Amino acid sequence: MSFNQSTGTIIDTLDKKLMWQIQKAKKIQKSIMPDELNEWNCINFAAKYLAIDEIGGDYYDRFYIKGDKLGLVIADVSGHGIPAALITTMVKVSFDFFASQSDSPKVIIQNVNDLLVKYLPQMGAYLTCFLLVIDKSLKVRYTNAGHQHAIRYINESNSFDYLDTEGVFVGAFENASDTYEEGETQLHPGDRIILYTDGIVETKNPDKEEYGYERFEDMVTFSSALSNDKLAELVIDDIRTWAGGEVLK
Repeated sequence: MSFNQSTGTIIDTLDKKLMWQIQKAKKIQKSIMPDELNEWNCINFAAKYLAIDEIGGDYYDRFYIKGDKLGLVIADVSGHGIPAALITTMVKVSFDFFASQSDSPKVIIQNVNDLLVKYLPQMGAYLTCFLLVIDKSLKVRYTNAGHQHAIRYINESNSFDYLDTEGVFVGAFENASDTYEEGETQLHPGDRIILYTDGIVETKNPDKEEYGYERFEDMVTFSSALSNDKLAELVIDDIRTWAGGEVLK
């Protein structure tokens, strides 16, 4: 009896310590993502982050780039939990540093890959990411590293354009830098660029059907006259309804 009680006490203590560490890691992960995305150059921004697990591997950020430009990145780190929180912190520091060195999304991702490839393979991890750079004339340059393509909503024609380039995961291969490319597009009043992770389009309903791009784009079109914040809310609400309320709680 004494042995069992002692064991139970040890397990209980370990559980409490683990939960404390998870909560701390969750706070750290939340702190590295911006609380607010203020207007810049008459461009409005909105973001919603909801993890299925206590600590997820998704990460987004924005940073100022030399030449009076703005960078936006969205990334998905492989895995979850405390290791994912540690990696996203490493990723943030890497992007912040290299964004101060170059205004090319391709070069920034190349440099981030070259740095992270020294560490992430040892942890059995990698990340996908999409990085874009906007200048004052609303020209957008972008690079995709194994992530979901971005969606540009074109207000004038009420249509969509996919922003995508070649490029493999970041932090996985030493020679990955040669695979990255850079695309370019021009924004006009009323246009939107939507960055997202696979949890949006791959969420399944009770019949195992994926939410998919068509439904996603229908929601964007339906919300074209609404604010970015309202659009993000409606998309999340629609995904919850699609999945029967079992995800993104």
